[in-house]
Amino acid sequence: MKSVRQWVMCFHHCLISLFIVAYFSVVGLWLWLSAPGQLKLSGPLAAEIQSKLSPLTCWTGWEQSWSFFSPGVNTENIYTLLTITMQNGLIKLVELPRMDKIKFPEKVKWEKYRKLYNDNMSMSSFAFFRPDVARFMSRANNEPNNPPVRTTFYLATSPMSQPPEFQDPINSQNVPLKHRPLQRYFVYRVHPDDL
Repeated sequence: MKSVRQWVMCFHHCLISLFIVAYFSVVGLWLWLSAPGQLKLSGPLAAEIQSKLSPLTCWTGWEQSWSFFSPGVNTENIYTLLTITMQNGLIKLVELPRMDKIKFPEKVKWEKYRKLYNDNMSMSSFAFFRPDVARFMSRANNEPNNPPVRTTFYLATSPMSQPPEFQDPINSQNVPLKHRPLQRYFVYRVHPDDL
């Protein structure tokens, strides 16, 4: 009886070890195929490996990408502005979180919002978020006698510059970004059902 139990335990350990080796091999190959820069495996061999791995990674949910760490380093300072047009014609300007205006403890709280609003919302691959965020912002600025009728997203960009040798941390919070003309990238007409 004990030998059967030992055999079953050994079989379980082998299966678990095989699974771990297979998982790390597949994920390692997948990441190598999609690695940024010179680390990336390319050419016909890479295309062949990817065509074989793709169904497996999709089926098992083992897909991996570098976008969690960074989809690409920004070469510009970017932030999103919203205008919410009310029924009576009043236009509210809403400035979404800007890290240069937030003190350190609050930055931790707002970082995910910054990532969503400033980095992801302006990218075409995340355009499906825009109507939901527009509805949310419209609800947040709803007034019973003066509901919003349109929400417009603008992208403000400015070139990154070398940091000055000395920058007064107290007064630098109040310096506005010198941005290029705003780029309108999404307009949402608010329906009464959205509110």
